[in-house]
Amino acid sequence: MKRFVGLLLGSFLLFGAWSTCMAQEKSEGMHGPPKVLVINREFLKPGKAGSAHQKTESAFVQAFAKAKWPTHYFAADSLTGKPRSLFFVGYNSFADWEKDAMGTAKNASLSAALDHASMADGELLSEYDTGAFMYRPDYSLNADVDIAHMRYFEIAAYRVRPGHRKEWDELVQLVLKAYDRVPDSHFAVFESIYGQENSVFLVFVP
Repeated sequence: MKRFVGLLLGSFLLFGAWSTCMAQEKSEGMHGPPKVLVINREFLKPGKAGSAHQKTESAFVQAFAKAKWPTHYFAADSLTGKPRSLFFVGYNSFADWEKDAMGTAKNASLSAALDHASMADGELLSEYDTGAFMYRPDYSLNADVDIAHMRYFEIAAYRVRPGHRKEWDELVQLVLKAYDRVPDSHFAVFESIYGQENSVFLVFVP
C-alpha cells in the first residue's frame, strides 16, 4: 500500500471487505461512494501472493495504526487475470486528499515506517501504478448499499475514444433506463481524473 493509491484495467472479480472508511454514511447500514477515489494497483511476482504479501502489507497497517492516522483504506485481491492487489482510499474532496498527503509527509515517524514497509513490499511486486477518479452520480444507479457486508465486486473499465463522449453519455443513459427496471440493481461509476490516457470509466458492481 503506497502512500498514494492505483489503476484498474480490464474487467475482473475481486474479493474485499469494503469498510465504512471509504464511504460516506447515509443511514444505518447504508453507505454512498466517496466523491474522490484514489486507487493503488500492485502486481505480484509469481509465487509472491497470499501470505507473503499479507505479511508485508501488515507493516503498512501497523504503521498507520501506531500513528492513529485518521484516513482509512481497504484492500481487495483479484480473482481473475494477473495476480494483483488493489487498495482504495476515499476522500470527500481533492483538498482532503492533499491534506492527507501533506500530513503524512510531515509526520517523520510515519513516513519512515512507510518507507521501510515499501522496501519490503517492493521486493514482491513486478509493478504498481496509481490513479485518481471522481464519482459520477449521474452515471450510477442505487449506489447507496450496505457496502460493509459486500465481499465480492465486479469492476469493469471502459475507455472512451476522444471525440465520442456524446455517444458514451447517450449509451449510459440507455443502460440506466434499462437497469432501473431490474430489481436490486446497484452500481457506482467513477471517471478517471489522473493516471490514465483518454477517458476511463470504472463501474463497480457489488
